[in-house]
Amino acid sequence: MTSAPTRRLPIPTPPTTWEIVNSYLERLAALNHTAVRDLEAAVDASPDKNSYRQTRTLNLDKLTALTGYPAHQLQRALPELRRPAPRWWLLQAFPRPACPPCVRRHRGGSIRRYYPHHVTACVRHNLWLGTRAPAATAWPVTDSTINIKRL
Repeated sequence: MTSAPTRRLPIPTPPTTWEIVNSYLERLAALNHTAVRDLEAAVDASPDKNSYRQTRTLNLDKLTALTGYPAHQLQRALPELRRPAPRWWLLQAFPRPACPPCVRRHRGGSIRRYYPHHVTACVRHNLWLGTRAPAATAWPVTDSTINIKRL
């Protein structure tokens, strides 16, 4: 028995560079007024994960049909979909919020992405992006950006 074909969403949005799959699915769900769990079921997504060390799988063909974007574009933007997997040790273990002015044109809500270890601020907009490292107690751990222009 075959499953029903995946229908394309009425309001697609492109993924941003290094965005996590959860963030992308949340944005798609918000734009199309549907629940995230419905989109996860449509693309056969495995349960949520806490960091890149835990693998989360989904059907790339169904995600391609759902969004209308080619598989190579989705793989280039969403590192969790890349095969072979990216070199995760070059990135921080937990996703952080993206700089809001940098991703303003992407609709659907806030964007979380993986960053290299040395990136903690957006130099272009003078915003501290925060860190999720457990030893980083000098700065507050927050899911929003902090203006560091006066620093």
